[in-house]
Amino acid sequence: MHPVIDTGGRPLSELLPRLWAHLSRRRRRQFVAVVLAAVVSAGMEMASLGSVLPFIAVLVDPDMALDHAIVARLAGVLGIESTRDLVIPLTVGFVGLAVVAAGFRLAVLWLGIRFAVATGADLNAEVYLRTLHQPYPVHMSRSSSEVISGIVDKVEVVGGGVLYPIQCIITSVVMIMAILITLMLVNPLVAVGTMIGFGGAYAVISVVSRHRLRRHGTLIAEKQTLVLSNLQEGLGGIRDVLLDGTQPVFTESYRQVDRPLRRAVGDIQFIVTAPRFVMEAVGMIVIAVLALVLSRQVGGVAGALPVLGALALGGQRILPALQMAFASWSMIVSKRAHLDEAIRLLEQPLPEGYDEEAPTARGVDDVVRFRDVSFRYAQDEPWVLEGINLDIPAGSSLGVVGGTGSGKSTLLDVFMGLLTPQEGSVSIDGEVLTDRRCRSWQRAVAHVPQHIFLADTTIANNIAFGFGEELIDVDRVV
Repeated sequence: MHPVIDTGGRPLSELLPRLWAHLSRRRRRQFVAVVLAAVVSAGMEMASLGSVLPFIAVLVDPDMALDHAIVARLAGVLGIESTRDLVIPLTVGFVGLAVVAAGFRLAVLWLGIRFAVATGADLNAEVYLRTLHQPYPVHMSRSSSEVISGIVDKVEVVGGGVLYPIQCIITSVVMIMAILITLMLVNPLVAVGTMIGFGGAYAVISVVSRHRLRRHGTLIAEKQTLVLSNLQEGLGGIRDVLLDGTQPVFTESYRQVDRPLRRAVGDIQFIVTAPRFVMEAVGMIVIAVLALVLSRQVGGVAGALPVLGALALGGQRILPALQMAFASWSMIVSKRAHLDEAIRLLEQPLPEGYDEEAPTARGVDDVVRFRDVSFRYAQDEPWVLEGINLDIPAGSSLGVVGGTGSGKSTLLDVFMGLLTPQEGSVSIDGEVLTDRRCRSWQRAVAHVPQHIFLADTTIANNIAFGFGEELIDVDRVV
């Protein structure tokens, strides 16, 4: 039995416009440019495919080649009277068009990947910026694994797992339309039948697999956070793990979370890849049946060979395009939960004046005053601080003593402006500690945390935490 996974959440029809709103103008223009490049590439594919029919006709029956309007027009332009002399020009033209079409496909692929990577970097940086600017209570209410997983796993896949697949779908649709138009010029009935057969098959597969893709995608999004949480707990408490010998406990906990995630990833890969092999077999069958039917018409196999060649090449082009569209659609559906979380992170509010130059540090000259300060972490929880009245003169020393949970840390957080009291006020030299005043006050506060954080860098960088290398005053550090 599969675990019950809540696949609810906002639909893609709501999430995708929200994602578009977070793209910069530059990225939007680049997106449009990639789509236009895909249209040009589709035109080259159409020309390349259209050259197959006259090319094969000249090879099969040079004397009948001039019956084709394209061949006759080309012969007139080149001043060629003998059909035998058309073989080399047509060969060169066919090869040239194929090479140019391949070049355009590579260009579109390169542009699409570059766009997805650059956009992913923009969104990751934007989410990190917004997360760092969230008020302290927001950070206290979140687990670090939730935040890190959101930035590293959820937002990271938006570029490669949503935006790039959207481009691939647009490219595939344009390519399919161009190929179909070309095939319609060759044999309308066969072209329509082929598209209905292949397109219908992919449509059925999409409907059948949609719910499974969403369920697996939601499971992956949930388990990624739990995997990171397990790693943080085991490695963060490594001293206790080593002393207590609880390695098997943490290993098994990790395995119980990681195994369903890997299985879901594998199932999605199978759903995305499997239709290709089925459709290739169906394509071979269709070509064989068409060859049999067309060979019984007037002209026999020789007369049907140009048409079969064009259809075979068209099928060779249209099947990968259909598979790409299906795989891209599957990727987007399976990443819906990731996109939902990424949008929530992108829509975190930014404080007023966050991008302004940092204010000058303003400490205390007279007194820090608490007046009837009360604070609690939630409306339904008891007061941690209640009715606190306190004067702290400039230059004085104060010790706060109390048992665990008595509010010592909370009092200091209110003092530093990290927490805002629900009742009462804190003032510096008679000026109430508002949001704007808080920034200049915090720049004057020196803070030694209860739990020391050491960055993986030099001692100087740890002492001057948050300052760039070029801004560190070595004399002050020493």
